[in-house]
Amino acid sequence: MDEIYFQSLLDKYRKNEISAGELSELTAAVNTGVYDESVKASVQASLESGEQQWDKTRQQVVFGEILRQIEAEAPVKRIMPEKRRWLAAAAAVLVILTIGWYTVNRLKTGQVRENQVAVQDVAAGRSGAVLMLANGSKIVLDTAGNGTVASQAGVDIVLNNGALAYEHGALDEAGAEALNTVLTPRGRQFSIVLPDGSKVWINAESSLRFPVQFSGKERQVQLTGEAYFEVAENASQPFKVLVNNKTEVLVLGTSFNINAYAGQPRAKATLITGKVNIRSGKAAAVLVPGQEASIAGDITVVDNADINKAIAWKNGAFDFNNTTIEELAAQLERWYDIEVTYDQHISQIPFGGKISRKVSLKTLVRLMDGTGLDFRLAEGRKLIITERK
Repeated sequence: MDEIYFQSLLDKYRKNEISAGELSELTAAVNTGVYDESVKASVQASLESGEQQWDKTRQQVVFGEILRQIEAEAPVKRIMPEKRRWLAAAAAVLVILTIGWYTVNRLKTGQVRENQVAVQDVAAGRSGAVLMLANGSKIVLDTAGNGTVASQAGVDIVLNNGALAYEHGALDEAGAEALNTVLTPRGRQFSIVLPDGSKVWINAESSLRFPVQFSGKERQVQLTGEAYFEVAENASQPFKVLVNNKTEVLVLGTSFNINAYAGQPRAKATLITGKVNIRSGKAAAVLVPGQEASIAGDITVVDNADINKAIAWKNGAFDFNNTTIEELAAQLERWYDIEVTYDQHISQIPFGGKISRKVSLKTLVRLMDGTGLDFRLAEGRKLIITERK
């Protein structure tokens, strides 16, 4: 995209004349970082001209919150010099205030609405899970201290700073029959090193079932929900993920993400490195890096998939680019353990933006306050999304 065309999209955006397709182009261009100086100038001009109807206090709140996001994401992103961080914040302002065809200039001046003040804040999700052992006993890993939390079939199950690992000595055949399950409720995610050395990051409201020791011709695990895998290579013992008891993902040594929550119309498997074979009913497909499979009985393969979006959750962020309000609501419900309601006629409107998963719900609502929709917190851990009148 050349500079002239980018400027024309910016101008359309500021005038609220941008189409849905052009909005997607603009969001993608902003996220590259190539046009940071243009974004900076546009945001500053918009603020100074009064187009957004923001007073100085409101400007400081918005920029302060976004800079805190960037700071919070430092452990999972490269460290930026101060100037680059400010440009990233400017770009974030534009992207965060992007949604469908809604205008952004109806924002009230620097005040939090009264119906949000009295409602208790909701903290972001955190690391935690429940480990269910083969004998049915459960261990809440949120409260367990570092060290060995259980031993089974010659295997020590060790917790170390929020990550679980299986450390085994001599092979015990009973280990292949002993199945463990890690369950993450809403508001929790967890990471584990499996008995073969494979690493798995498990998103909220998900489960992973696996043997205490892998034996036989393959290594099989069972997944519900979402997880990111980095599979240890072993050509003589392929790694298989059984998804929701109906889809098989077969790999040797590779990294990939599977998103297969119940209630979604289609599951998704996104390949980062290596190669995977996917089977669902009579359908089959082979993925190479950068491809994504959309699965619902049939399998549709998408080239040049948005890998960063697929694994943003694992890296500590919400990536809402080209995400509908319906999809956004489901992500917020799982991470903040809340109930989200919204007007059905806005459910398929595309949203945009990237926000740290570390921010509290009130902070997230404040950041979304300029999108042309009302995000209102209510008693009983509820978030209500409505069209702004």
